[in-house]
Amino acid sequence: MSRKNPWAAINAFGRLTKARPSAPIRLVIKINNSSLDISVLERVRRDTADLGDRVTIIDATMKDNEVKNLIRCCDCMLSLHRSEGFGRGQAEAMFFGRPVVATGWSGNMEYMNADVSFPVGYRLIPVKEGEYPQGAGQVWAEPDIDAAAQTLARLVDDPAYARAVGERARIHMRKSFSDIVLGQRYRARLEAITARAGSSEALFTRSAALRNDGLDRGLSPDIQSG
Repeated sequence: MSRKNPWAAINAFGRLTKARPSAPIRLVIKINNSSLDISVLERVRRDTADLGDRVTIIDATMKDNEVKNLIRCCDCMLSLHRSEGFGRGQAEAMFFGRPVVATGWSGNMEYMNADVSFPVGYRLIPVKEGEYPQGAGQVWAEPDIDAAAQTLARLVDDPAYARAVGERARIHMRKSFSDIVLGQRYRARLEAITARAGSSEALFTRSAALRNDGLDRGLSPDIQSG
């Protein structure tokens, strides 16, 4: 949970409610497998208590289509993570035309940029003991919560702008990261690897033949290969 860092998102939303107290806004927090560590759910409830009915906590395992529909029902996605793999949630939100406000660090920057999303500034901090497996000596991002709250306020104040960025995100993701586009990239890469492997195998076979020929003639392999 330290990696996903929901506390930063809750904090940023809290600052947004103070900056825009009359805005019709709501934070939806989706939690998986809370039974594995009930303290996480307890902390989420505790940290959101002052936000009252402006927060909806979904503590359930949802099907893939349900998650996608949840994203479609939201106006934007907020992810103030400390690190990501690819960042599937952010990618899907952009694919569905939703503006994404997320830490500008880690795998999500493979497809996020300031023209189609809202990367949040950060500073790198050490991973503390127990926060993540094999984290000793590693660093990850601590997002700028004030910057995130200011970005959210801008989206609240200018929903047309938010929709425009979301539409640019949708076009960007479908043009560069759709199943078809990625499949073509995979195929081209695999074909290149296969071709290179075939060339290497041919060279290896020829080299082995030369070495065997040298042994048949009573020469040392080193002399023959030279």
